Amino acid sequence: PATATPEPAATTQAATDARIVLKAVRDSWVEVRKQVTDEWVWGKLMRAGDTYAVPDRDDLKMKTGDAGGLEITVDGRAIPPIGASGEVVRNVVLDPERLKAGTAIPQ
Repeated sequence: PATATPEPAATTQAATDARIVLKAVRDSWVEVRKQVTDEWVWGKLMRAGDTYAVPDRDDLKMKTGDAGGLEITVDGRAIPPIGASGEVVRNVVLDPERLKAGTAIPQ
């Protein structure tokens, strides 16, 4: 009989330790970059159901092609959407406290 292949331990550990987790509820392009240097850290077209555990660092920002297509949790709790459906949002500071306070998007 076929058995399910377990998820690698490193991926499981990273997802449970991450303070910020992105989940695509619709397809959305997401890029994570360093705030100061704009150096690319991670990016892909997230498909509905995909999740990404953001590294626990204080120097990251995000850009997304569909802000309303992402569900963001901080410390296991959902925060309000960072934008409307189909809205491109840039320079979202990936800081847990700022995300919870609603101040992660520079004005």
